[in-house]
Amino acid sequence: MEYKEFEDKIGKRVALKTQENEDFTGVLTNTKSMLETQSGEDEIILDTGKLYICIPFSDIKDIIEIKILGLRTQESEGFNNFFKIVQDSAKQRNCIFFLYNTVGNYKVIDNMECHNLSGWLIEEYMSDEFIYDYMSYNELKDWDDDMLTVEWNEIDGEVDIEFNKCILIKDDRIITRE
Repeated sequence: MEYKEFEDKIGKRVALKTQENEDFTGVLTNTKSMLETQSGEDEIILDTGKLYICIPFSDIKDIIEIKILGLRTQESEGFNNFFKIVQDSAKQRNCIFFLYNTVGNYKVIDNMECHNLSGWLIEEYMSDEFIYDYMSYNELKDWDDDMLTVEWNEIDGEVDIEFNKCILIKDDRIITRE
């Protein structure tokens, strides 16, 4: 890749795939000149939240900006407010929720557009493997076991989130996960 291909992503959260098909996520913080690197090539600096990684430009296959973790598209402010509550509930399980679709039970409460949802609940330590394929709209069959529904309820004026198993149809058979 060349600098101009990711210049607009500096300072933003990204999903990155290398030429060797390694997946990384983090904040693209800066670049380093080939005069300053051990590789002798221009490199990006990626803050993964745990460590900083330097990757030569030539090793980068693709970079995709992540606007809101768990969403592929820009949503309304009201939905984003609700989605933050969903992500907070997922984080309590050391997971990240990735939206597939809204599935009804729509109601506006305190500047939140609440919906039941379907998607994937991915453990944080596995999320780098998942994010790039999710953001690229790649096939996600290997992640069927992580698919579930999110149902919300209003309890005493507060939004309560519940993650539930999903019923999948595979090869014309209904599979219920426990």
